[in-house]
Amino acid sequence: MFTDREHLVRFNQMIKALPIHHHIIRCNLKQTCTVRANNGVFTDPCLNTYKYLRVSYMCFEEPLRTVSACDQYGVRIACPQGEIIKVNSAEYGRTKHNVCNSPVHKITTLTCQADPGRITEIAVNKCDGKQSCEVHTIHDVVASVGDPCFGVFKHLDVNYLCI
Repeated sequence: MFTDREHLVRFNQMIKALPIHHHIIRCNLKQTCTVRANNGVFTDPCLNTYKYLRVSYMCFEEPLRTVSACDQYGVRIACPQGEIIKVNSAEYGRTKHNVCNSPVHKITTLTCQADPGRITEIAVNKCDGKQSCEVHTIHDVVASVGDPCFGVFKHLDVNYLCI
């Protein structure tokens, strides 16, 4: 019999190999989520047959934690001994004035953001199931997705749980 934590770790390892992995990451730890059940998402294993989607889920009540890093730095995430990291979401760009004080001329927009799904996936791959990890803005994020708004001082935010 697995504990909830062991079950979640094993489930995440198994699900990363499936084509629906991106949809599961998008729904993980959200209060509500919608996944379209159609052939474009899940392919069609049985032609000319009506199909349905069965979804199983678990709810956790642990408090969500957030860490932020300014451009050219990284976040360090650590959970207490015996707990592991479960990333909820991550964002990279410039959407707030009050995060990472920067030269005024470097905040030219508040609508600069890389794809949150891709940023979350990077954080999940670096951190999920570990007791501690680091996600660096340049080496991990920009190297994978590019700079969403060159010349703008950006920040990385990671929301996670310790379970």
